[in-house]
Amino acid sequence: MACIPDKDRGAMADKAAELSAQYPSFSATDIMEMARITWATMGNTERGNEILPALVKGLVTLQSSKGVNAAPKMVNRLLNGVDNLGKNSMNEVGVKNTIDIIDGIIRAAQIENGEIEQNHRFNVA
Repeated sequence: MACIPDKDRGAMADKAAELSAQYPSFSATDIMEMARITWATMGNTERGNEILPALVKGLVTLQSSKGVNAAPKMVNRLLNGVDNLGKNSMNEVGVKNTIDIIDGIIRAAQIENGEIEQNHRFNVA
């Protein structure tokens, strides 16, 4: 978090506290770590905070089916793929694309559960 400006860290902390209250299985500290990743993936705090609710909701869903430790690794690979494919472009379409991809992949993980090898589903690029 050292290279993130104070005002951005404050916005990230506020969003993390809000989401932690909504999803108590994740602490504000856990969500701040995700916020740092979304900041890097999306290019700024505002865009990162826009995708953070979908990401946290998806992680909660994955935790119940894949386990507490597996879920964050899967989502990190998913965000890397979104970034590698350039779906997180610096406009409102990039935010929408990213949220749609997160929602779709999480939904597929719920529906297909064990039918598709988990490692393949989250390696989108």
